[in-house]
Amino acid sequence: MSSMTLDMMMRLKFNFRVEDAAEKEREQNQLEFEKTVGQIVQYGTTLQLLHVKSNKFLTVNKKEPARVDRNAMKVTLDAQGNDGSWFTVEPFYKLRSLGDNVSKEVVAGDRICLVPYYVAQIPGSQKHQLHVSSLSLAEDSESKEVNCLNDQTCWQVLLFLEYRENLPDVLKGGDVVRLFHAEQQKFLTQDSRNGVQTVFLRVTKRDQALEATSSKALWEVEVIQQEPHKSGAAKWSSTFRFKHLATDMYLAVLEVIDKK
Repeated sequence: MSSMTLDMMMRLKFNFRVEDAAEKEREQNQLEFEKTVGQIVQYGTTLQLLHVKSNKFLTVNKKEPARVDRNAMKVTLDAQGNDGSWFTVEPFYKLRSLGDNVSKEVVAGDRICLVPYYVAQIPGSQKHQLHVSSLSLAEDSESKEVNCLNDQTCWQVLLFLEYRENLPDVLKGGDVVRLFHAEQQKFLTQDSRNGVQTVFLRVTKRDQALEATSSKALWEVEVIQQEPHKSGAAKWSSTFRFKHLATDMYLAVLEVIDKK
């Protein structure tokens, strides 16, 4: 057996071990996640933030500067997450402290700071934390860059969905659905026609109509509540809005005025 073949076999074994270790780590992370589901978040808790729409983790890149504010660390969304994806919840106001047993629970409406767990902090100075820059993005002047900087930024906790309402078999705010017309065997779709966004029923060319997978037929459910930022589990009496996933436009009925 040639030395080249031996080298290739050793590399394959090494790659297999790395992939196996990564898979075991993902399984362990999932088990740890399942253990923490339903627990009350307290000040001093270390957690990860998963962006629901992209299914990626908010992550601080310690080795790369931010795109706009070069004095700050870059913040991105990472599919797998790493040590930069862990944040410690700290109170924004001094009246609450990490060791305060009376007010250690984080409640809706609290103002907090998100401090990256694995970023080295300098004693006596302002901690590095998730920060909103005053500088705008080059491609969108109305949007501000989010980075990591030793400058205090307060984030307010707003309740979107209660834990007990987050059930897999119940329709709730944030779920993505297709609206299927049973009689016509067609999906409600939004697409551009002659430069105008149009809503219509589209025929799928697949063998079975229910196999359609176009993102143009995907709608995000919003369950209307008194608070505009809050959602919940749907009931038969609930009022809904449907937001087109590809364009972020809402399904609406417009009154047609007869000019005759």
